[in-house]
Amino acid sequence: MVRKFFDFTSGNYKKTNYFLRQQKGGRMVKKKGRIEHINYATVAKPHTPMYLMHKYWARKPHNVVSEYIKRYSKEGDIVLDPFCGSGPTPIEAIKLGRKGIGIDLNPLATSITRMTAMPVDVNQIKKTFEDIKANCKDKIDELYKTRCKKCGNAAITLATIWDREKSEPLEIRYYCGNCKKRGAKRPDDGDSKLLKKIEEMEVPHWYPTQRLSYNGEDFKEGTHISDVDSVDKLFTKRNLISLSIL
Repeated sequence: MVRKFFDFTSGNYKKTNYFLRQQKGGRMVKKKGRIEHINYATVAKPHTPMYLMHKYWARKPHNVVSEYIKRYSKEGDIVLDPFCGSGPTPIEAIKLGRKGIGIDLNPLATSITRMTAMPVDVNQIKKTFEDIKANCKDKIDELYKTRCKKCGNAAITLATIWDREKSEPLEIRYYCGNCKKRGAKRPDDGDSKLLKKIEEMEVPHWYPTQRLSYNGEDFKEGTHISDVDSVDKLFTKRNLISLSIL
């Protein structure tokens, strides 16, 4: 394991010619040598799909983290991030043949890191997805049907923009299989009738109703809506029905 000493007193990262290396017996000793530091800008790349599975604020660019790990460690080294967040440091370390260790006070952060880094059988994942799709897709699509404003054929709602104050939909964004394109429109009578029908439906399967609380107190900072006091109230009726089907 190699670590570099820096002199921070001048505000610059100075090379000192000394490293910390672990010998076979476990004793740490100073060793002479040099590392050429990164002295150029590394442009951040967009997050890859593995980092988009779950939203996490302030996630560091994976390619920048990877550059530093490659420069300041070698294969087999231990790379520790004691404030790992969603895990780009330990995950990139593992990808580069290092031993990545991530620590975080937030259990959600470590859960995201663990699930992202966990080795999986890709073929089994694909099979499971196709099984779920075969059992659920048609039922859920029925709840999100709309009409393409261009060709008039059936389309599937991708997102609905709501007026929070009036609690009514302002815009529907959809995908039309006939046009093979995305589109947007104002809700029409058919959309209003479907939403009314859904509001009268029963949620067919189990769904969580736990109270939103933190240390025994109501937790409303994340919603800013007074009547949202349980998990199920974070979702619309259509969302709940769809999630219960899944």
